[in-house]
Amino acid sequence: MATETARDTKAKDEAAPFLNTPGPTSYSRAEVTAPMVWNYCESVEDANPVYWDEEYAARSRFGRLIAPPQMIMTASSGHWWAPDYIREAERRAAEERGESPSGKVQAIVRKHGYTVATNVTREDEFVEPYGPGDGRLKMTAHISEVTEEKQTRVGKGVFITTITEYHTEKDDRLVVRSTNILLMYNSSEPRE
Repeated sequence: MATETARDTKAKDEAAPFLNTPGPTSYSRAEVTAPMVWNYCESVEDANPVYWDEEYAARSRFGRLIAPPQMIMTASSGHWWAPDYIREAERRAAEERGESPSGKVQAIVRKHGYTVATNVTREDEFVEPYGPGDGRLKMTAHISEVTEEKQTRVGKGVFITTITEYHTEKDDRLVVRSTNILLMYNSSEPRE
């Protein structure tokens, strides 16, 4: 009879008090504007007239110009580069919002030796259209699960599931719900 190997649940157990607890709300750095939508559409060569033509969009079921749903990551991402004084202002603003439960979970996972991150999957549920006139995007995230340790091809690690909700700044409409699974693993530990 084969014996089952005991699973390491230390990171999962330590993270449990911080699961399903929303962190502080953060905002996209810029409002969703028509030029932002057009720049995105240029980069992905999306010719849908509800993204480009205000007159056409006004006659559509949306009644206005909208953003491509998949633009959510681009619209809500931080800077690729910014001057130090901008980065410092953003760091102070994050400190004022307070420590997030997600940050605490990440620290716990790293403490247990899982320091290399690989994104496994992301699934977006597009709830309502958003676009120019909605202001910035408001984001609230929480970690819903940290698994027990698992052996993967790249090393032993844990899978972290994060759910992020994106709302419009103007009227607080939920527009996108995203579920992301991240593998945090220890690359220096020998593989079995």
